[in-house]
Amino acid sequence: MAPFLLISKDAMNKPMITSILITLGAILVAVAASAADIPGVSTQPGRIEAQVLEAINTARANPAADVERLGLNATAQGDVSLDTAAFPGAPELSPLTWNQELSNAARLYGEDMFARVFYGHVSPDGQVPEDRIRATGYAPAVCAESIGGIAFINIIPAEQAASIITDNLLSNAFRKNAEGAPLLSPYYTEVGIAFVGGQLEFNGQTYNVYIIVMEFARPLPDDAGAIWGHVFQDKNGNGRYDAGEGIGSEEVSLTGLLNFGFSPTGYYLDRLDTGSDGTYFFEVPVGTFRIELQGPCNTCPASVDLESYGVSKRIDIEVPMAGIQGTGTGE
Repeated sequence: MAPFLLISKDAMNKPMITSILITLGAILVAVAASAADIPGVSTQPGRIEAQVLEAINTARANPAADVERLGLNATAQGDVSLDTAAFPGAPELSPLTWNQELSNAARLYGEDMFARVFYGHVSPDGQVPEDRIRATGYAPAVCAESIGGIAFINIIPAEQAASIITDNLLSNAFRKNAEGAPLLSPYYTEVGIAFVGGQLEFNGQTYNVYIIVMEFARPLPDDAGAIWGHVFQDKNGNGRYDAGEGIGSEEVSLTGLLNFGFSPTGYYLDRLDTGSDGTYFFEVPVGTFRIELQGPCNTCPASVDLESYGVSKRIDIEVPMAGIQGTGTGE
């Protein structure tokens, strides 16, 4: 579940903000709000989003420094590790660049959550992040979404609210949990961010609510295709990958023949470890390929055969719930 912070009135009067981690769904489902009832955030367009993007890119440039800034314990069991293996590609994480199409997808979805009173990565009509991104005309080679929110009684500056949400997502990312994983992933090169807000009623109390939606993607290469997806366990039994179900640190290999003219020729080999949210990504030319899991999986599918035609092809590989031994999960 995407993180959401509920800030109490007493906490807001203290120098240090204390917070209770809850699900935004508990607030949104408890009320019936319409888009007309929700006031817009009184900030200049793009200013808060630029602040969030700067914070993410600062963390990508120097993960160790941001771990220290956030006060995370770099050695405690169950917390973050500063070993570079904990952050795939961490020393070489490139800054994310702004993309307006992704921003449009993020803003439309944030406003939709308020208008239809729901919270999560799947809309009431079954739309998932990839659907929202493609609907804007963006052709992703790989994509992901992160969302976070905050509710509070007292009015606080929008910049402060955005900072609290962003730091929560970054802490989540450093702990290798699924919701924040895209923020520190080497797979994504572009991002669109939307900061939306309004007022909602819960247990007779009016809360000021802000939500940040981030859409991450890498554009489809001009001269190649992409094969990507997730290695996951279907914990909620809905037959598809959802945030929190990915299996990290699983070795995935891609082998096959390249197609030149009418006859396949040439051998292609690549392998990598899945990210903390179970994501893998291969950029490939036209050809026939086989994806195989190489990690410690007793009952995983032996392989998945597919063809690439210079387009993005998503293959989510489900692993039986009892099929993984000794690996991390993207929760």
